Amino acid sequence: MPYKKVNIMSRKFEILNHLTPAIVTTVEANIAAAKIISDPLIIKMTGAEIRGLLKIGVNRTGEMDDIFIKLLKPFPQTIPTGYTLSDYESLQQERSNSLLMAALYQAQANAYTSHANAVGNNLFLMHVEGLDIGRQLMKTNPGIAIVVNEITADYFPHSTSADSTIYTLTPGMVLEISNLITGKRIVNIGTTVLTMLVKGGGTPSTITIYPGDSAIVPGEWTNVTMTNLSATTPGKFLVFLR
Repeated sequence: MPYKKVNIMSRKFEILNHLTPAIVTTVEANIAAAKIISDPLIIKMTGAEIRGLLKIGVNRTGEMDDIFIKLLKPFPQTIPTGYTLSDYESLQQERSNSLLMAALYQAQANAYTSHANAVGNNLFLMHVEGLDIGRQLMKTNPGIAIVVNEITADYFPHSTSADSTIYTLTPGMVLEISNLITGKRIVNIGTTVLTMLVKGGGTPSTITIYPGDSAIVPGEWTNVTMTNLSATTPGKFLVFLR
């Protein structure tokens, strides 16, 4: 049975072009200029009116096209009073223009969201690495030890249950676990980033589990390989076995 692709293992991304404050200022100015043009076009509606709008999907768009091309255009006498053929054509173009502008703005919003997610990914991994370094330095630095212990207590608490098992991974350790209960969670109760991969699976199927997080064991994943990505700090996780 082919294994389901769950999640590509997280990594740091090289950010070639940074979104600097200067760029943000320029983009904000352009958005403000666009709003001056767009705001007067906004049709003001109440919440009830918005909820009552007809949903014009693909089927209704096709229906309107047929009515326009086959009926209204060749037989102008069917056009409702107060409207002209030109009105219909203008409204159709205006709807297309509105959808185009929405798509352009949505594409830009998606691009910025992706950028933020990539930067956030890098930031989180950097912070985890910083905590990893702190755990090494705390052995000789009481001040660092106090802070690391506070952070551990605040963000990485854990509880166990009678039917769970806890494993500790030495730095960089790879461990095979068998007889997992699918549908249950593997909980990262340590302070390092762990990965889980089904036996025989490839890298694209790797699941990354951050400190304090967990992942549901997918169906068929009864035998997995757990890896501690830290080269300096032991990792720890909780599992449920058959």
